Amino acid sequence: MKRILLASGLAFAVVALSYLVMNIPYPLFDNWGTLAFAELITGNRHKVPYQEDSVLYINTAFDKQLAQATTPEGFIRGTLEVTDRAKLIRLLKLCKQSEYRYIFLDIRFSEGLKTENDEELFSLIREMPRVVFSRHQGRVYNIADSTLLDKAAFADYGMTSFTGFTRYQYLQKGEESVALRMYRDMDHGNICRYGPLYLSENNLCRNAQYIRIPHCILEREMANHQNRYPYLGSQLFSWYTEEELIQMMNGKILLVGDFDHDLHSTYVGDVPGPMLSFLAWWELHTGKHILSIGFLFFLLALYSLFFWLLLKPHRNWYEYVPFFMRIKSPFWRFLLSLVGWGFIFWLLQVVLYCFSDISLSIAVPTLLFSVIAEFIEFNEKAVTK
Repeated sequence: MKRILLASGLAFAVVALSYLVMNIPYPLFDNWGTLAFAELITGNRHKVPYQEDSVLYINTAFDKQLAQATTPEGFIRGTLEVTDRAKLIRLLKLCKQSEYRYIFLDIRFSEGLKTENDEELFSLIREMPRVVFSRHQGRVYNIADSTLLDKAAFADYGMTSFTGFTRYQYLQKGEESVALRMYRDMDHGNICRYGPLYLSENNLCRNAQYIRIPHCILEREMANHQNRYPYLGSQLFSWYTEEELIQMMNGKILLVGDFDHDLHSTYVGDVPGPMLSFLAWWELHTGKHILSIGFLFFLLALYSLFFWLLLKPHRNWYEYVPFFMRIKSPFWRFLLSLVGWGFIFWLLQVVLYCFSDISLSIAVPTLLFSVIAEFIEFNEKAVTK
């Protein structure tokens, strides 16, 4: 009975610590590589998980103008290129006449950049419902008009120097991300933090989420041979009448931004910035961030079984292999244990993702099981001496 209780307690500790580490914005270990491999072998990464005809991509890559750049004290520094304000005004006026579902402007309206159309543009954004635009952390990204704060949300994410984009954080320093704002506005959902825990509709959830990125969004042409990311000025305004554009917007989520140059390194390639926040919202919309009670009990039962076996006098797997039997160094024996447990949890991670679409972080259980296994073996040897 004592062995069962100890195994269960250790299993609970591993599950709890894994959850805490999983929500760290910039973890030392991440599971993007394994899950990307799992998507590759299942073919999931090539499929768009949503209906593309429910989204209208609007590419502003070549709709630019010069804005006057000033210092915080009001001194003119020169000019910088920004998204054409007049074309944005024309677009939003058409949106007002449509029955759009939502508008995400992946466009910064930074402090210190002024154009003659700012007042009219900002007034339009303020009065329109279901609109969000992106902002970023740091003073340099302060918003030009403070009255627009309730229309802005963060579009930052976790990354490493090796992989680029890794995981999307929904609550960022206690404030909403673009994806979370879209989830609140369209799905009437939310994520709240209570100490180290995150809850969504009273369900335990992830705050830092692995995002599935379909490979086909890198392609400029869709399955119906239409341009996936049409340009605002040279194509949408030139090819269609205003009435046709209004009809195209009805019931759609409008993603407005630079799909050519605002590219972010990911495991599938360079992905347009607007797509990262949109796909992060899709994970929320489909409930992928929720941790089910059944899944947690499954992990507790599995880890309890592993610990129950560990607590029984045994020999490590490498002690049965002739070459490894001669290794006496505690350091190298620990590394072997780490490799063994890492492989077990890697297989579990791939199987869970392929068959249940569950994202499992394995860094913590791999490390803790290896440490505890070696500690148990050390104690056993000390007792027998």
